[in-house]
Amino acid sequence: FVFCFFFFFFFFQAEDGIRDVERSRGLGDVYKRQISDNAQNFEFFFNLVQAAVDPYVKFWGISALGRIIKSTYPTYPSTLRQAMHTLYFQLLNQSPNSVLVNAYIEVKYAFLFVALIKADYPSLWPSAFKQLFELVNADHGDLELRIRVVGFILTVLGEFDKEVVEFSDERTAEEFKRVREIKEELKKNGMANVNYFIKEVLASESVLSAN
Repeated sequence: FVFCFFFFFFFFQAEDGIRDVERSRGLGDVYKRQISDNAQNFEFFFNLVQAAVDPYVKFWGISALGRIIKSTYPTYPSTLRQAMHTLYFQLLNQSPNSVLVNAYIEVKYAFLFVALIKADYPSLWPSAFKQLFELVNADHGDLELRIRVVGFILTVLGEFDKEVVEFSDERTAEEFKRVREIKEELKKNGMANVNYFIKEVLASESVLSAN
């Protein structure tokens, strides 16, 4: 939780930092190429991530979503893009264990959130960070799962720091412009969501003591 404080303290001291959200190779790429890339595919892949038992299949599903975001997603109408946002958090709220399987699945899903932020925040998804931080208060049923959800939120913040906040001189002019837009919006309207998250976590002595 000290990380949270310093992350947001230094948030506006850095500029830049994008890495490739698409990291899957080999069999995962073959699997993704077998499915036509159309506007409805993302729902299929969210369902795949939820239903799959094999973590490698989950990984492929998340990778395919990242591929869609990098390729055809910018051409989608706003209604479909907002449907992607809904499905992203629907999976975390209704079936968190589908994502919180192991570290590499969690990190991959965190990359997906950051990719969506870079594409849609704030114009098409102004509530993105509010929804993220409100996960901490979802009815997860047991303390251990809630702790893992808090850990996932911190993972997202860490990846956001790497992908958006850190400086990189490899960005294009358009990417640099998007980063500025994201950071300006967070400066204006995002800090209340950060404060909410920290307050809710600090209010839970059981979560703190377990960590």
